[in-house]
Amino acid sequence: MGLTVVTGANRGIGLELVRQLKDRGAAVVAVCRNRSGTLDGLGIRVESGFDLTVPGSWPAIGRLFEGENIDLLIQNAGIASIDSKDSLEVDAG
Repeated sequence: MGLTVVTGANRGIGLELVRQLKDRGAAVVAVCRNRSGTLDGLGIRVESGFDLTVPGSWPAIGRLFEGENIDLLIQNAGIASIDSKDSLEVDAG
């Protein structure tokens, strides 16, 4: 596996994805808003300071990888503010 990029990688699911991918031998780059000591301790490339809810972040992240081939992008970053499952609308189309 070549270069793998994981967004929202500083904690939770993103951090665990990074850890497991690294253990499988992937070259992992973690993209996040804030670094964490646990993430830094994994010995992988970490790109921090990116808030993916800000549209201007995407071109800046793209520039980080100019000339590199990304084989796998895991877009884990996101914000959910669902008050209840009753307010969740799923488009089955």
